[in-house]
Amino acid sequence: MFSYRKPGVYFERLDRLRPFTQVRTDIAGFVGLARRGPLHRAVKLESWQQFFSVFGGVSQTAPSFLSYAVRGFFDNGGRECWVVRVANPVTAAPATFSVALEGSTPWGLEASSPGTWGRELQIELRRTGGSLMNITIRLPQGDGEVRQVWRNLPLNDRDALRERIEESELDVRWFGADEQSTSYQRETRRTTERLIRFIDDAPMPTVAEKRAAGQGGRTLARDWVVANGAFIGGDSGLSGLMPAHFSGDLAMPEQKWGLSLFKDIDEISLLAMPDMMPFPHSDPSYQTPALRCDQVSDERQRPPSLETEYARGFGEQEIEQLQFALIRQCEQRLDRFAILDVPPSRQFPETVIEWRNKFDTSRAALYFPWVKVSRPQGGRLVEVPTCGHVAGIYARGDIDIGVHKPPANMLMEDVKDLVFPIDDVLHGVLNEHQINVLRAVPGRGIRIGGAVTLSSDTLLRYINVRRLLLWIEEVIEDISADVVFEPNNPDQWEAVERITRGFLDQVWRAGMLGGATAEAAYRVRCDATTNPPEDTDRGLLQTHIDLLLPAPTEYVLVRIGKVQGGTEIEIGERRSERRSS
Repeated sequence: MFSYRKPGVYFERLDRLRPFTQVRTDIAGFVGLARRGPLHRAVKLESWQQFFSVFGGVSQTAPSFLSYAVRGFFDNGGRECWVVRVANPVTAAPATFSVALEGSTPWGLEASSPGTWGRELQIELRRTGGSLMNITIRLPQGDGEVRQVWRNLPLNDRDALRERIEESELDVRWFGADEQSTSYQRETRRTTERLIRFIDDAPMPTVAEKRAAGQGGRTLARDWVVANGAFIGGDSGLSGLMPAHFSGDLAMPEQKWGLSLFKDIDEISLLAMPDMMPFPHSDPSYQTPALRCDQVSDERQRPPSLETEYARGFGEQEIEQLQFALIRQCEQRLDRFAILDVPPSRQFPETVIEWRNKFDTSRAALYFPWVKVSRPQGGRLVEVPTCGHVAGIYARGDIDIGVHKPPANMLMEDVKDLVFPIDDVLHGVLNEHQINVLRAVPGRGIRIGGAVTLSSDTLLRYINVRRLLLWIEEVIEDISADVVFEPNNPDQWEAVERITRGFLDQVWRAGMLGGATAEAAYRVRCDATTNPPEDTDRGLLQTHIDLLLPAPTEYVLVRIGKVQGGTEIEIGERRSERRSS
């Protein structure tokens, strides 16, 4: 490395443009309904287990497609996603439990998020001597339960009690109800995820509610030792649910609902809204697990059985409105792509084509048919939209190969069957109308048999071409951000061209562009011909970029012909090269 030996002043030329930085394209954003969790707040997740902890996993009491979509995303290769739980904020409310010592003002606990799920919370207060107590919260989860335990809480100091409960100092999880079973597992870990919150001046239950001992609150005598009970109330906010709660169109200026929360999250590249589709009203009601014979003497109060809650199913006009909302955000943000499904009422080819004809955009793709997946609790399969599983396929291709990889012909995990069988003839008809078909291929599982957008522009027909352009545009915007307000002169033009050309050379060498040479793959020009004086006087700097985009191989032609003394086989790819600027 050169070192300066004589004291003095030295000049070095440095590029003012930031170097190339990696831009993720595999992060998805999901909007939908969940059993529990924060309302109208974007939560970043890195695993299905995190969704299980925050939003409650797949629920029988509040069935929705969101949980199946997120599970399908991670099962198919997705690594990170953002989730927004939607509900009517006016009607949504948490379940509560009140506690009062004789002669004192009651204080209370409420579920950490709105929903009827809070009615399943069971509480045990156990005095540990003097003015200290332990609080144990239990929540049934699958075949086992989740427990959160607070030890040695002050009984008479409300401020300290609130502070300790809000810390949520210990989380103990049990999986499997039978401790003697080989499937029984126990995990203990510290966490900040709380099942409850502290509230002041909580009202005591009404007379009708007091008839069920311990339901909704307890009054503690001075000599009390143990008190058990269950939470009451709570509302999931499904009544009065409107499309605007999903799209966020009618929210007040100080509020943000649903999809609008993703506008400020730059890293999201894929959008899906599975619960715009109506969930079929066929799930059995929740049943309280039967007590084991060795637990008959258990004094804990059992929560009542919960009836299955369903959100109002949106009609086709409302679904169309929400799909246009997804497309609109993609066109406004210029850095994301929407994955759309066909409404369940359109399960025949003619009606599917009619639905497809409503759209003309290169920033979305339509998939048909729906898929059948298994329920965590077993039983018959459930029919769900494909968007979550397809988003996982997109993410897997982006991570393993790159955004230039068409999201097709890849095995779909967590899919047992298709709602509608597709044969070769029907596949061809739907493909001509730019509908991406899912097919069960004998011996190869269920795969996506198409990679086309909904655009009438032939240059932007393919998903990988559109998304590759989005990615290139975003990276160039990022590395060129420092050009703004810099002198608009030949030195600046040269710097912009050099940095852009260096980035595109990396893209070509990674196999993401067509062409045998760099000159054939891309051209960059930023000089006096692209920046005439009338433009520079207005502060406008223009760079012209030509790219040879990699259209996927859709058709492989095999020609077999008889020649003198044998048979000749020629395999060729029918493909068109596209150049865009």
